[in-house]
This record gives sequence, C-alpha cells and structure tokens, in this order.
Amino acid sequence: MMSAQISENKPSPSRWMEPRKFAMLLAMGSMTMFFAGLTSALLVKKADIGSWEFFKLPGIFAFSTILILISSGTIQLMLRSYKAADWFKYRLWLGITLLLAVGFAIWHFIGWTQLTALGMPPDGGNPSGGFVYVISGAHLAHMLGGVVVLMILFFRAVRRRKDPSFALIHTENPRKLLNQELIVMYWHYVDALWLYLFIFFYVNY
Repeated sequence: MMSAQISENKPSPSRWMEPRKFAMLLAMGSMTMFFAGLTSALLVKKADIGSWEFFKLPGIFAFSTILILISSGTIQLMLRSYKAADWFKYRLWLGITLLLAVGFAIWHFIGWTQLTALGMPPDGGNPSGGFVYVISGAHLAHMLGGVVVLMILFFRAVRRRKDPSFALIHTENPRKLLNQELIVMYWHYVDALWLYLFIFFYVNY
C-alpha cells in the first residue's frame, strides 16, 4: 500500500519534448525551407543556358568549410566540458569555437572579393555569381546570430571565472545546461547547412 502510494506521487518523465528544443527544431525547419527555395531558384535560373555563366568557386571557400567543420567538433567538446564542470576547458573550447567562427566569416569576405576579381561583382554581374552572394550571405547572417550567442557566453564565462557562484549556478540550474545544448544544436545545424551549400555550389558550378 505504501509503495503504491509512493509510486503514484513520483513524477513520471514527460513524453513531450522540451518546448525550447521543439521551437529550435521548428526554426531549423523554416530555415531549411528558406534555403531549399534559394537553391531551387538557382537550379531554375541555371536552366536558362543563354544567361548562365559557369565559373570555378574560389578555393578559399573550401578552407572556410574546413574551419566550420572543425568548429562543430570544438563546440561539442565545449558541451562535454560543461557537463563535466571542467570550467577551464569549457572556456578554452568556447573561445576556440568563437575564433573559428570569426575566421570563417573573414574568409567568406575574402572569397567574395575573389569572386569580384573573377568578374562576378555583387551588383551588375551575371546571375550565377549573384546567387553565390545571396545564398552564402544568407547563411553567414544566420551563422552570425549564433556567433553573438557564443560571444555572450564567452564573455560571461571569462568575466566570472573567479566567481565561485558561477560554478554553483551552472551546476545546479538545468536551464543553464539547456542554453548550452540549444546553441550546440543550432551550431551543428548551420555547419551541416553550409556543408550542403558548399557541395551544392561545387556540383552546380
């Protein structure tokens, strides 16, 4: 009788996904549809052979792809360190991820200047070059949203590195862990999205 009463009072695990993770998945779905529309428009325009111009994508985009793939690994190490309450490694991997992200953005801008040197300026050039600017620029804008979050997390972690309450709050508050998991989810998504876009460019140019 007593055991039955205890089992009734024990909270059962929720069958529903955590609302913020569900919202993140919805956001990812909408972004996927957005980029699917852009790449579909590229294929439609490409069918107009009379105005489409083929060119070789600058090699620096391949190097930026390597950077973002590495950042997917470092951000996972960041999350592992967070769960292990290893705050030194957490700050280290968070800082490295942030540097890789900034490097990705810088190399993107350099790639755009190389496109212009190839005769594909962002305005007034061939539509084939314009699609690269629009699609890669849209991806970079989505990625920079994640960079802003990483910067906030990094500066908070560094600023409070000597505050003993920092470790306590982040160990005891499950919402803090959820925040870390959400940014990792988003980061893996934008990384995978860029890999798809890079392969798409490579195949279609």
